[in-house]
Amino acid sequence: MRDGGSIAALHAVYRSGAASAESVIGERLAAITADRTIRAVVDLDVEGALASARALDTALDAGEPLGPLHGLPVTVKASFAVAGATVSVGIPDTAVRAEVDAPAVARLRAAGAVILGSSNVPPMLDGFHSDSPLGGRTVNPRDPSRTPGGSSGGAGAAIAAGFSDGDIGSDLGGSIRVPAAFCGVVGHRPSQFAVSKRGHLPWPLDALVEPPLSAAGPMARTVADVQQLFEVLLRVDPEATGIAPVTLAELRGLRVGVWRDEPGAECDPEVDAVLDCFVAALADAGCVLVPLSGTVLGRPQSADLFDRLVAVELAFTSDGGASIGQVWADWEAQRGVRAEWAATVADVDIVIAPAVPVVAPLHDEVQADAELRRRITRWSAMTNLAAVPCTVLPVGLDPVHGMPVAVQVIAPFGRDRDALVMARALQDAGLAPALAPGSVLLS
Repeated sequence: MRDGGSIAALHAVYRSGAASAESVIGERLAAITADRTIRAVVDLDVEGALASARALDTALDAGEPLGPLHGLPVTVKASFAVAGATVSVGIPDTAVRAEVDAPAVARLRAAGAVILGSSNVPPMLDGFHSDSPLGGRTVNPRDPSRTPGGSSGGAGAAIAAGFSDGDIGSDLGGSIRVPAAFCGVVGHRPSQFAVSKRGHLPWPLDALVEPPLSAAGPMARTVADVQQLFEVLLRVDPEATGIAPVTLAELRGLRVGVWRDEPGAECDPEVDAVLDCFVAALADAGCVLVPLSGTVLGRPQSADLFDRLVAVELAFTSDGGASIGQVWADWEAQRGVRAEWAATVADVDIVIAPAVPVVAPLHDEVQADAELRRRITRWSAMTNLAAVPCTVLPVGLDPVHGMPVAVQVIAPFGRDRDALVMARALQDAGLAPALAPGSVLLS
């Protein structure tokens, strides 16, 4: 199966004539069709993908310029509407045929991406696995006995296996960042509302109001590709979202808040071992390390606030809900938490934190152990309460299981480009090398 390595490399292949979009897309479709074990893709659109690829080839032959994602094979999380495809949250009763693309999907398509199909999710997007009645069990391509995470687990697995070069995930309690960490790929949870989440179940597909706590964002194998996907997905009116231009440039002299110590967020020893090496490498690269601990995001009352805000976000699916007065009080409290966090990190350029305190667990473990699920979501939930941008990328393999360990690169609200630029600097410098695509099942 052809691997371009990056969007830039794939475009070089297309420009040289070494391969056509139709041939590349055909190879990916064949690999997904032949797969009987990973089960990352649940609704493959063979005819539509090949037709899109042929149209791109025709346009290139006619001398038209390549779009930013020309011929890029992508999947889309099953909960996002893709015109003509089944959109669901993993349960048959929720499956409907989408009539139009979700806004974020439409932006991918307009940039030249070729949508191969939908990536698997857990039932109701609830869980750090991707095992559903509609899609079956998705396994981690790096160890089939382990979960790929969730709820964007099919996305993480498809990218890690080399089936797809990108996906759109969604993240309420870590649903982009946990699968990225477990599968050893890159994911970006944007600043709130930077990327449209309209056209996403379980919220009504035609709703105009977007969920206030969760976010949609890109996943890919490298930071460079996630950067390009993010720029495509960013709303047409970026000024309205407050997304600032890049202000950071290099690692040397970068003031890095090292945030690893909060109650209930302790990492397993094998994860800590990898993080210790990574932090030492930051110092060797000339970063100025500033320890952070005991922040407002780690307080028990902040965890309780996050749980109440999650309940508000999901209230339309239940019969009950908090009073209007409580909802307003909690939104006000969140603003206060965000302000205190911003003050805490005002003296650093970026913050580095664990993505997940454990490596990808065994399938049955993650589905049966409620305390394990609480630990998995802890670092993601804390940063989601602050609504700040977080880029997750792998920084090594744990010494016990050989599974990926990842960090979050966290920037202030609206500074998504800074988080991405510095994550890319880490990857380019070899401090967080991108993991090669592929699977123990495919090798």
